Order: sequence, then structure tokens, then C-alpha cells
Amino acid sequence: MNNITLDDIIQTANEPVSDLPLKTIIDAYFDGTKHMHDFGREVMVPQLKALLGPTTHEIALRDIYFKMHLLLDSAIALNRLEHFQSVAALTRSLFELHLDMKIIVADKTGDTVRLYHEFPEIERYRRAEQLIKFDSAHPGEIKQDLSAQRAFVSDPARQARIAAAIGTKRPPDHWSGMNARDRARSVGQEALYVEVYALLSWYVHAGAAGTAGIGRDALESLFGVCHGLIRRIFLDAIEVCSKATKISELTEYPGWMRSLETKTAELIVSEQRKLLDAKRAQVPSS
Repeated sequence: MNNITLDDIIQTANEPVSDLPLKTIIDAYFDGTKHMHDFGREVMVPQLKALLGPTTHEIALRDIYFKMHLLLDSAIALNRLEHFQSVAALTRSLFELHLDMKIIVADKTGDTVRLYHEFPEIERYRRAEQLIKFDSAHPGEIKQDLSAQRAFVSDPARQARIAAAIGTKRPPDHWSGMNARDRARSVGQEALYVEVYALLSWYVHAGAAGTAGIGRDALESLFGVCHGLIRRIFLDAIEVCSKATKISELTEYPGWMRSLETKTAELIVSEQRKLLDAKRAQVPSS
């Protein structure tokens, strides 16, 4: 591909992108996702692994980013139309993890990050209790061996930690105690929630809302929507995580971000150039 500058992107912005084939546009979004993935593998993951004496906030942000990066691996691997449901589902997961990251960064007191780190044990305890209670009421219906769960919930130290964390309250469904919309609202992302969350949820839950009467072009467009959203999420996640962990202070950081921000546009502009050149070649000279 010829080198594309920011001036090229600006000058070509008024050309009709809709003239490009749908697949060309979607491929550009996918390649932008792959560029984001490669950057994460080569830069973000090693930098986060190298943190010295990370704080509880940094540990939480690092763990969230690693989970997001693994989902990005899946988004790259599932580059076939039959995986449209999986790509939509993982995009929703990325959106929710991004909200977690922004909630953690906004925490000034340490209370929120404490809830984040307490939640895994609380949730595992809740699940173990649920299994044991059902098994007691319906002997023999659960087939798995519950000895590990019984040992888990009977540990006195763990019982004391759980009681101190939640008291007599019902264990929360999410570590923050908020539903998805409230989480989005709390970090200024409610508009994006309204824009995409229901659409992505169609491919997570049962029902035919996302497939009934939907043709191939619409499903291909869903891929474009997902990869465009992945790009938006990861650009912000990288910036948020980098600032909180001081990665943004590296001299290379501004160049990294420029490359990530313009990659998809560069690819689209390159295809637009080809289209315009082909049209000009068809015009007979006077």
C-alpha cells in the first residue's frame, strides 16, 4: 500500500465511501482490529507484565486488559460469516469490560477497586452455596461431585470474609452492584449503551431478533459494526490503561496512538484511491 498521510485522509473524506463494496469497508475495519491486536501483543501486554510493584488499581486494570486482549484474539480468529453471533457476543463482553476499566480508573477512594478484588470469592461462594442447596433439596439430580464446593463454603476464614464483605445483603450480580446501563451512565457511556447494547444482546440471548428475516448483507454489516465498535473501545481502553499505568509517558506512545487512530482510515482511503483511479481511467480523454 502507498503511504497515506493525514492530509490524504482529510482530502479524501468527502469522496463517497458508499461507492466502495461493503466487503471492502468491512475488511478495512477488520484489518484495523488486527492492527490493534498486534499492538496489544507486541506492546501493551509486555508493558503491563513488566509493571513493578503494581498497585491494586493497576492489577485490576492489567487483568481487565488481558481479558479484553484474549477476546480480541477470538475476534481475529473468527473471521468467517458463520461466526457472526460469536463476534457480536464477544463485542458485548468487550463493552462491559471497558466499562469496568473506566469505573476502576474513576475510583479515588479505593472502595471500588476493593469491591472488584473481593467479588471473585463472593461469586464463587454464591455459586457453591447454590449447588449445595439444590443438591440437598433434590438428591441425585446434580451429577457432579460437590466435595470441592462443600469444602470451599465450610472454610471458617472464608465465611468470615464473605460476611464482612456483604453482611446479610444478597450477593451482587456484578461486582460494582450496578446493572449494565447504570455502569455505562456512571462513566459517561450511556449513549453508546443505548446505541449498541440491545443489538449485541440479540446474539447472546435466546430468540430470533437478530436473525429473523436478516439477509447476508445485514450479517456482513454486523461484522462491520462489531469491528468498528471494537476499534472505538480499544482505542479508549489503551489510552485509559496507559495513562493509569504510566505507559503513556514513554516517548513512543504518541506515535503508537496516531497509528492506531488512523489505520482503518488509511485502509479505506487506499481503497478509495483505487476506485477513483479506476473511474478516471474509464473517462475518455477529450
